[in-house]
Amino acid sequence: MKKLRWIVFSVLGVFLLLVIVLAVMLATLDINRYKDDITQLVQQQTGRDLEIAGEIDLSFFPWLGFSVQSVSLSNAAGFKPETFAAVDTVNLKLKLLPLLKKEVELSAIELAGLSVDLQRRANGTTNWDDLMASQDSSQQASNKKTEETPAGSPLAALTIGGIAITNANIRWRDGVSGTDAALSQFDFSSEAITLGRPFAFSSHFSVSEKQSALEVDLDLKGRALVDLANARYILEDIQLSATARGEALPKEPLELRLTTSVDADLNQGEVSVDTLTLESLGMTLEGQVHVLDVLASPRVEGSVEITEFSPRRTLDLLGMAEVETTDPDALKQASTQLRFVATPEQVSVEPLTLQLDGSQLQGRISIEDLSRQSLRFDLALDHFDVDRYLPPTADTAQETEPDQATGDEALNLPLELLRSLDIKGAFSAGELKAMGLRVQALKLSLSADRGLIQVQPVTATLYQGSLRSGATLDARGAIPRFAVEAALMDIQAEPLLKDAVDMDLLSGVGEVSTDLETQGQSVSELMSQLNGTLQIRFKDGAIKGINLAQQARQVQDVLSGRRPEKSTEVPKTDFSSLAASAKITKGVMVNRDLDLRSPLLRVEGAGQVDLPREYVDYDAKVLITSDVRGQGGKSRKDLSGLRASIPIRGTFEELSTDITGAIQRAVKENLSDKIDEKIEKEREKLKEKLREEEKKAKEKLEREAEDQLKEQLGKELNKLLK
Repeated sequence: MKKLRWIVFSVLGVFLLLVIVLAVMLATLDINRYKDDITQLVQQQTGRDLEIAGEIDLSFFPWLGFSVQSVSLSNAAGFKPETFAAVDTVNLKLKLLPLLKKEVELSAIELAGLSVDLQRRANGTTNWDDLMASQDSSQQASNKKTEETPAGSPLAALTIGGIAITNANIRWRDGVSGTDAALSQFDFSSEAITLGRPFAFSSHFSVSEKQSALEVDLDLKGRALVDLANARYILEDIQLSATARGEALPKEPLELRLTTSVDADLNQGEVSVDTLTLESLGMTLEGQVHVLDVLASPRVEGSVEITEFSPRRTLDLLGMAEVETTDPDALKQASTQLRFVATPEQVSVEPLTLQLDGSQLQGRISIEDLSRQSLRFDLALDHFDVDRYLPPTADTAQETEPDQATGDEALNLPLELLRSLDIKGAFSAGELKAMGLRVQALKLSLSADRGLIQVQPVTATLYQGSLRSGATLDARGAIPRFAVEAALMDIQAEPLLKDAVDMDLLSGVGEVSTDLETQGQSVSELMSQLNGTLQIRFKDGAIKGINLAQQARQVQDVLSGRRPEKSTEVPKTDFSSLAASAKITKGVMVNRDLDLRSPLLRVEGAGQVDLPREYVDYDAKVLITSDVRGQGGKSRKDLSGLRASIPIRGTFEELSTDITGAIQRAVKENLSDKIDEKIEKEREKLKEKLREEEKKAKEKLEREAEDQLKEQLGKELNKLLK
């Protein structure tokens, strides 16, 4: 035993002596004498110039230390500037004895003044391609050596006294995308790092992009844990603050604050973000994210909530002009809640809840196939008033002149986008108000498949009646095609027209059905190519703005030489039934079967409406069937059985603003023609009478002359006989 101890101590003594001798020899070694050899080796391996302007310091025991100053590496051939990478100072020390136990113990790692220039040309070549080629060759040799040498066991421990990086700068210029970005003034510091133990860190840096003139300053701090043995990585109490400035922003500075914690367990293949809070623009987003099977087929699950905020305040913080709305209390309250699941193939959001000013939208949205962007949705809205969010009508009219539409405005449909859509979904609304129209129990289905977009069926209840409709846009061809079919049943016409176009034109309960199709790439083309049918049927109502019975009386009075009767009552034409159908060809709607009936009169009509020209050319024929006192006139038995033709001609604008005046002008023109015709007839009668009188007078004169001649001849004959 004593002999064994003596041998061991002798071996240790010799080893220690050798270490001391080696340390003394290396300590006296001047590494700077080999700068030229180092630069020459780099030149041989990479083809680049390495410049070491400062001193190189080495230490060997008990720390293997390396320190270098003012080092730079030239850029690849043909790239500017001359320098690819440079560093002011690098300090690194590794303790030797712990390596015997497969433990790595480093002193603080110090890196100061790092600068790197990264570039990519328009042809895709970069200024590091040559370095990667050199690395690939070295890697192949290393891999071959590794195959020959059995792999060792992993590190037992790793300790770093801390990391200190100051004033690092990296620039990236991309000739493919046009990006010119930079990470500048990057500072990073940490506490001592030991595997399996948390350590604090902090960082500050700036990111800028020249093309968008955007610059962002970031501050980051938190705690981290690295556990290599268990493949566990934790970031906790992360706090990130960002301040953005630049011309690209509507208002600066734009500030953002993020707090979160991340736990990655790669052995289990899971990453968890249990708390995430993002604050910016007056909004607060809170969420949780859980990633499963990270290394194989990742699946992301989580939830997001945007707590109640004011959209108006957010727009103001963005520097945008205040939104003028009809309701000044609109856009003051909004919030969002959702859960999501995502894989490399698909994404789904369910349930989804959006709230705005007391209205709530709920449902689900998913992209079933990310490669095809296959969108699916099922959304339900409780109630919403679109008109609350439109600009005030009076203010808009005062501030801006209405655009003078010509009809030649191009539709500018994104045809390629429409042809790429893959959408199927359903939407419903309990109550909806838009452009004055009020709808309840609205339901519709939407589909889009390679340019064929269909909204059908559409069902709703409105104005004590019902709607069933459908619409199609076919963008598969060079010229888009449109089709609409709709049926309104048991509709109250008066409130419908009042809300839709603010016109008190018609009352009664009725049915309207239409089947239309058109094609074109401008408004005028759509109007000129419109084809289809229209049918209407109403009962127990009135046509507002015109009293056809009164117009008939006036026609008869004028033709009879009487002074037209005036009425102070509101003009309207009551009816018990009203029916009409029309065929539309190339934008011209032709009707030949208008039939309006009431106990007092009957109206038949025929004519056409030229939609491209916005002109009406129509004739209504009125038959008085009985006493017309009920239509606002005095009892006129002599009018029973009267027939009168009432022309309705004029532009849409003329008829919409003053239909009575337009009809009266047409009646006046019609009466003028009739009066002129009557005068001409009377003139012809007078001429004929005059001719007859002249003939009679001539015959009388001839008779008188003949009598006088006979008398004179008789006298002369008597004289001769005497």
